[in-house]
Amino acid sequence: MKKIIFIFICSFCFIVGNSQNKDRKWQVNTGMNGVLYRYPIDITENIQKIDKVNWGWPLSQISLSRHLAAGFSPELHFSTANVAYDPSIEINKTLLINGILHLKYSFANGYLLGVNSFLEPFFKGGAGITFKNQYGDKFFKTISFGGGFAIWFTKEKNFGLQIQQLYSVVPDVQYNKEDYFNHSITLNYRWGLKDTDGDGVKDKYDNCPNEKGLKELGGCPDKDSDGVTDKIDECPDEKGLKEFNGCPDTDGDGIPDKNDDCPKEVGPLTTKGCPDKDSDGIADKVDECPEKPGTLEYKGCPDFDLDSIPDHLDKCPQEKGMKIFDGCPDRDSDSIPDHLDKCPDVFGIISKEGCPEDTIADSQIENINEQIAFHAKSIFFQNGNARILSKSHAQLNEIANIIMSAPGSIFYIEGHTSNQGGEAYNLKLSRDRANSVLNYLVSKGVDPSNLISEGYGLRYPIADNNTEAGRSKNRRVDISIKK
Repeated sequence: MKKIIFIFICSFCFIVGNSQNKDRKWQVNTGMNGVLYRYPIDITENIQKIDKVNWGWPLSQISLSRHLAAGFSPELHFSTANVAYDPSIEINKTLLINGILHLKYSFANGYLLGVNSFLEPFFKGGAGITFKNQYGDKFFKTISFGGGFAIWFTKEKNFGLQIQQLYSVVPDVQYNKEDYFNHSITLNYRWGLKDTDGDGVKDKYDNCPNEKGLKELGGCPDKDSDGVTDKIDECPDEKGLKEFNGCPDTDGDGIPDKNDDCPKEVGPLTTKGCPDKDSDGIADKVDECPEKPGTLEYKGCPDFDLDSIPDHLDKCPQEKGMKIFDGCPDRDSDSIPDHLDKCPDVFGIISKEGCPEDTIADSQIENINEQIAFHAKSIFFQNGNARILSKSHAQLNEIANIIMSAPGSIFYIEGHTSNQGGEAYNLKLSRDRANSVLNYLVSKGVDPSNLISEGYGLRYPIADNNTEAGRSKNRRVDISIKK
């Protein structure tokens, strides 16, 4: 019988494999068993008699349990000891072996305490048999119940120490009671977590249980070895950076290559990573004017005069003009742009280079010019400025009458000076004097659209500037009809 029991226990130990909560469903305990064996038994009295406990071998108890649900686990329990009523004085002892099927309830069940709690209290109860060779190898039905606690030492909570006390009732023996206590101290081992992909990370803790990966990445693979797991790596085949979810940034401009239109050139986010030298928000590679800030509408080119014609296509980029004239203006709307129009402020015709068609015969033009020239000799100004002297008013009045007698004709008013003073000074003075004459003529009823004034300074002398008489002639205002 002893050999059969021993073989059974060894086989039981061999097949044990896993842990005992919902994370580790199997648990095996093995250690020292002690039996308090006395009759008649009084629980309160005898539970304190530790000196009467019959301690078995160092491995005299073993149990196997498997978690079901909510802290409940069926447990197969075996223990043995040589017992006597008082082991301190009795030499002859009796072999006692029990095998009990318990139902264990653990308080570390996720409701009262966490399933991986450091401390695990429990109680259990069940039924089985007790073998005692004192009565001819007789087997007794046995009811067992009790409790204890386990302390789990490791981080994984899979190895610990258990202290337990069970009370076994033998109901078939009525007069010669065989009830007894089992005290035990055992080492516990729990296991049962799977490692499906064999990467050393149990499935419970493996973020990628079906893919072989790295422990430091929670069991997930990282093909490009950039420290970002493939399942969240947006560029799993290229070594990248964590801040870009595993994608590279070759040019280091803070824009990952997958979003960078120019991955090998530093550029801002506004142009999707492409250079923008003029900072106009248009990438140089599509900017037709990369050195000058422009607008998207004109492919990066500016439009200084805001005439909707970009400067590089505008022949008059400083003046607002029309597309039909390549950006140049036409103030008099005669379809001849100002830079080609000799009369830009008067509606004219192409044959007259933008000036109006003559309204008087050519034979009259010479006569009109002679009359005006006669009176223009007597136009005088205050020295050094453009104020007309009053003695010139009568001559100017005559000139106004002559101009008004030739309606539709255009008259040029040209201011000239001597060479005394600087060129810039004389140019301004000549323009101011010509404009003063124009304003006076307008005040006398002349249509301003028939007058054009300009100053030429000292550029066109008609006499020698080395003599006072010559300089006096050069200080003049010429008025003539345009042919």
